Amino acid sequence: MKPLILTMQAFGPFAGRERVDFTRLGERALFLIHGATGAGKTTLLDALCFALYGDTSGGERDARAMRSDLAPAELETEVELEFALGAERYRVTRKPAQQRPRKRGEGWMQAQPEAQLDRLTDGEWKSLATQPGKVLDAVRGLLGFDSAQFRQVIVLPQGRFRELLTAGSGEREAILETLFRTRICSDLSDALRERARALEVAGRETQTRRETLLQHADCDSVDALKTRRAQLAGEVEQRRVEEKAARERDAAARLALERARVAVQAERERAQAAQRLQEAARQREAVAQAQAQADARLATENARTPEREALAKRLNELEALLPAVTDLAQALARRDAAAKQRDAAGAERERGEAALAAARKTLQTRRDEREQVQALAARVEVLAHRLKDAQAARERLARLAQLRKDLAGAEGRLSEAAKAVTAADAALADAQRRQDDVEHAWSAAQAGLLAAGLQAGAPCPVCGGTDHPAPARASTDAVSEAALREAREAVRKAATAREAALLRRHEADKQAEGLRATAGELERDPADAADPAALQAELKAAQSAAQRLAELARELPACEQAIGEAEKAVRKAEAARQSAEGEVTRADTEAALLQRKLPQELNTVAALEAEIARVRAARRALDEALAQAQQAAQQVANELAAARSAEQAAEEVLQRATQAAQAAAVEGGAPDLPAVEAAARSAGEALEAALLATRDAAGRVEAADRTLAALSELAAQAGELERQYAVAGRLAEVAGGGNRLNLSFQRFVLATLLDEVLEAASLRLLRMSRSRFELRRVQGLVDGRRAGGLDLEVFDHYTGSSRPAATLSGGEGFLAALSLALGLADVVQSRAGGMQMETLFIDEGFGTLDPEALDFALSTLIDLQQAGRLVGVISHVAELRERMDVRLEVIAGAAGSHVRLRQP
Repeated sequence: MKPLILTMQAFGPFAGRERVDFTRLGERALFLIHGATGAGKTTLLDALCFALYGDTSGGERDARAMRSDLAPAELETEVELEFALGAERYRVTRKPAQQRPRKRGEGWMQAQPEAQLDRLTDGEWKSLATQPGKVLDAVRGLLGFDSAQFRQVIVLPQGRFRELLTAGSGEREAILETLFRTRICSDLSDALRERARALEVAGRETQTRRETLLQHADCDSVDALKTRRAQLAGEVEQRRVEEKAARERDAAARLALERARVAVQAERERAQAAQRLQEAARQREAVAQAQAQADARLATENARTPEREALAKRLNELEALLPAVTDLAQALARRDAAAKQRDAAGAERERGEAALAAARKTLQTRRDEREQVQALAARVEVLAHRLKDAQAARERLARLAQLRKDLAGAEGRLSEAAKAVTAADAALADAQRRQDDVEHAWSAAQAGLLAAGLQAGAPCPVCGGTDHPAPARASTDAVSEAALREAREAVRKAATAREAALLRRHEADKQAEGLRATAGELERDPADAADPAALQAELKAAQSAAQRLAELARELPACEQAIGEAEKAVRKAEAARQSAEGEVTRADTEAALLQRKLPQELNTVAALEAEIARVRAARRALDEALAQAQQAAQQVANELAAARSAEQAAEEVLQRATQAAQAAAVEGGAPDLPAVEAAARSAGEALEAALLATRDAAGRVEAADRTLAALSELAAQAGELERQYAVAGRLAEVAGGGNRLNLSFQRFVLATLLDEVLEAASLRLLRMSRSRFELRRVQGLVDGRRAGGLDLEVFDHYTGSSRPAATLSGGEGFLAALSLALGLADVVQSRAGGMQMETLFIDEGFGTLDPEALDFALSTLIDLQQAGRLVGVISHVAELRERMDVRLEVIAGAAGSHVRLRQP
């Protein structure tokens, strides 16, 4: 595992968001982490362990207590670590349980811990786990370490670097098992132990089953069971003889019962046949009476034949009148329809005449309106020109008023500019006089200074003469060179101000002159005095008149067309009214002729159809009565024939039933069926009892046979289990440490691997301890009460003796622990199945080394980083800052700590 990017937020002393990019180290993978006490050096390792496992590097500080007191309330505590594992890249993010402000309302809420594990796949982060517990399991599976093992192999925390060195055999076994992935050895031991336990349990279960079988058989041995089985076999034979006799008695009883039942059934069927014959005779007599009644009804209906013929004649006469009545109804309908058309045509003519009058009135109104708007519409063009001239004049007057206002302002600015020029002239004169005074005073002071330095016979620095008859005297109010510069600067500024004032006066005069010229031109241009608003209103009225004139030009032809259409509609309506009036006259004439031909009470279709329906109903009733009488007579004749046939068939059935009853009759008269049935039931029950007794005896024999077979099989199984347990039990005992060294199979394998680790570690320790110390594994049994094989000792070449590793001093222990950690990494990575240990962090411990030992330790770490390992060292030792040019500096501040990477 190699860390790539570590990001901390509101974590420990880091109040903000800090990002440590280990990829910037490049090939320089050995670096120093330094800073003031309390700045947060160890917190970097805490963040690394918290991101992976949810706890700190020392395992002593609660992750919830790592919230920065300096962080803003709204900034959540969070740690994110990107790391590489072989060719794969992962990212783990964690947040501890913490208080945070509510998103809605006021107050605080308790946020639950959060965790997220992602893997980079095809350039995108894919989620692997999202809950703290699941993320922890996933990280353990990826790295192969739990938190404690990680601190012993990858991160050596402050004050705890000796843990791996001084750990007991049990703790060291767990670490080595993870590093070398020898779980298969412990699994094999567990499997052997489970196999032996299973065989032992199976043996006990076999014995228990044997005892249970004998107990159920109510025997105390197999021989007793075999004797019992022989006795049961004899009993089965006796039961079978008894069963055969019971079967014979049951068969005889069944045969007697069957014969009795046949005789009883034959007598019952003879009685039923006699009863059916009596019923058939009664039925024939009833049908004969019904036939007489049907014949009388048929004769009555046949006597009404003249009445049916008279109704048929009347119906023909009425149907002959139907065409004339229909024609009369149609003539009256045409008359009514023609009358309605006549009235409608008259109303339409009146409406047409009214529309014609309205159209003529509208036409006259439009013609009058056209004469009125023609005169007003003719003035549109004249009014438009007048309005344009009036608007232009109004604009000139407005512009002239603005120019006069602007001219007044310009003349005011000109006056002020002239005053400013006068004031600037006076200021310039004052500044020049002041400059003259200061220059005169400064010159006098310079002359006095020169005169003070004159010597008799020495040339004057001004005139060169060697005589100095009247040297100047030093001035009491000497002027400094700075005062002279100020006076000259004042003159320059006054001159600049005067030029600016002259320029402003010139510009103001030029502007005022231009405004006077423009105003003069506007005053000379005559103006139209007409009111533009009045002209605008008049023009609008004229334009409306012109628009109305155009509309009237379109409306007048439409009015004339409407008049023509109205006249045409009046003529059409009058023609329709006259045509309808003629139709009314013709229909009245036709109806009068038809009414004289028809009876008055039947001169309507409804009356005639009602009479026809009445006659038809009467005739239909007579026909239906005759048909029903004929049908009833025929039905009764058929029923009489059927009744006679049924009576004859009943006589034949009675005769056959009597013969059958005589044939089935038993000797001694009618059988006693209940007694025969009781005898048959008794024989059946006796047979069932015999069968049950036989099955019971046979079942007990079969049960004895099954028990004997099961006991034989169990005896064979017990022998096989004893043979297997003799082998498996011994193997499990040896693999579990049941030997003279109390050494389990896994510890035997790990001891071999630990020897390789100690050999690699001792090479470095000998170098760093100046060939004094060497790490060795304790041979033999240290304590007979506990398992051994993985205990460590230190061989001191100076004394030639071995002693426990825990007796090393602080500096010696640090070198030994460092050597052991590096030896572990070397052996683990040299094995194809081992974990890849590409990172090592060391927190303190270098302060206990003398300069020479420090040189050896640094040399060892440099070799590591050249081999591709990432090595981080936390230390206060000043010499390390001088000798390690790649440094991760933790800077403390009032607002929290910051991290800065320094490298050449």
